[in-house]
Amino acid sequence: MKNPLTVHSDASESLHYNIENFPLYTHKDELYRYDYHALIHWHPDLEFIYIEKGTMDYYINGKIVRISQGDSIFVNSQRLHYGFSNEHHDCTFIALVISPDIFTHITPSAKEYMNKKFGLKNTDYISLSHDVAWQKEMIDLILFIHHKMQEDNFRPLLIISKAIGLIDMIGEHIDDYQENNHNSHDQNIFLEITSYISKNYDKKITIDLICKQVGISRNKCCELFLQFTKDTLLNYLTHYRINKSIAYLRNTHLSILEISQMCGFSTPSYFTSVFKKEKGITPKAFRFKI
Repeated sequence: MKNPLTVHSDASESLHYNIENFPLYTHKDELYRYDYHALIHWHPDLEFIYIEKGTMDYYINGKIVRISQGDSIFVNSQRLHYGFSNEHHDCTFIALVISPDIFTHITPSAKEYMNKKFGLKNTDYISLSHDVAWQKEMIDLILFIHHKMQEDNFRPLLIISKAIGLIDMIGEHIDDYQENNHNSHDQNIFLEITSYISKNYDKKITIDLICKQVGISRNKCCELFLQFTKDTLLNYLTHYRINKSIAYLRNTHLSILEISQMCGFSTPSYFTSVFKKEKGITPKAFRFKI
């Protein structure tokens, strides 16, 4: 099984749209397919997550929100985010991701509206509850768009009109240029660090080496990871390497020794120890179970 996310070196995600050149993506999925912890990523698209069954914890730019069954969340453009469950509780969810291209090319004023409502100075996310009338209306619209995208009778104008309506509704609940505690300069530095990790995870990496590469102090580096991941850099690095090893275990016939070397672990025994601590199972047993 391949990793459902395609995440690049700067933590940006490539979205696999349902229909080529149609700037809207929707699918139903289950959290276990991401090993209960997706990789941190971002994209310029606007995202809605609806929980059909179970619950999911959702990380957005340093904040963590729990989404319950029947509820949804809106994630603004260019925000670092991922879904997870530390307890390994599975859930079924629907993801709807809408590219700004769906409306910004209509008129210059639409692009101006995008910058005003969905820029980095605006709110990072909005929780949507089925108990609140206007939010339930949005949830129903999310489900309507999802179901229409699955039908054989593809109606692009209907879907586009509903998607624009959905964006308009959420935009009405975002204050223009609402300042939040998010610092875009800090995010850029953080993305530079994650980019360095993704390009060098197979090598020896230390905090001091990263700080030298991006030109920041050790304290600033630790502060950024606490801000954006609620975790330490070393834990992020370990999680990244484990996720890379899972891809090799699933999709190749490489030995445990080869995988441990390719993922930056000093010895196969250390790799096995770290993998078991994080996943509750050895790499060999994990591969056998696939």
